Amino acid sequence: MVYACAYTHIRETTMPKWITYLLIALITALLIVALAGPIGPLPGVRLGGNATPAPASWAGVSLPDEVQIKASNGLIPRVVNIWIVELNDSLYVFGVRDSGWVNAAIANPHVNLRVNNETFTLQAEPLDNPSSEIYEQYVARYAANYPDIMEGMSQQDMAESGIVFRLQAKQAND
Repeated sequence: MVYACAYTHIRETTMPKWITYLLIALITALLIVALAGPIGPLPGVRLGGNATPAPASWAGVSLPDEVQIKASNGLIPRVVNIWIVELNDSLYVFGVRDSGWVNAAIANPHVNLRVNNETFTLQAEPLDNPSSEIYEQYVARYAANYPDIMEGMSQQDMAESGIVFRLQAKQAND
C-alpha cells in the first residue's frame, strides 16, 4: 500500500517590505521625538534637568544666553530654546505671538524652565504693557553676541510681534 502525501501550499499573507520599513521608520522617528529636547530653533518635547525649587532671588543666578522653557496645553508639550533676562529680581522671556509654546503658555501658565541642569516650575504671566526697561535689558544682554538679530528688532517690533512673559515662582495653592 502506498500512501500519497498531499502537500498543500499555504500562501502566507505578509505586508510588503516597503510598509514594514515605513512602520519602522515612523516608530523610530516617534521615539527620537519623544526623547528629544529642542534643537536650535526646532521645538522638542523633553526638558530634562533636576527639579529644583525656585530661588528666593533670581539676581544671583547665573543665566546662560539660552535656557529651555516647557509649556503644555494638551497631550504634547512644547520645549524651546529661548533668551531670558533678569530685571529687578524677575525673569522675562519673549515669544512670537503665533508660536506653539506661546499659545500653550497663554492657555496654561504653568511652565517649566531649565537653567543649566536645574528645572524650575514657574508661572508665565503675559504682560499687556511691558516696560521699556525689559527691552533695554534684552538689548544690553544680546546685542553684542547677536547683532544681526538685535539690530532689526525695536521695542515696537517686540510689542507688535510678540508677547513678553514674566516668570514667577508657582504659588503653593496653584
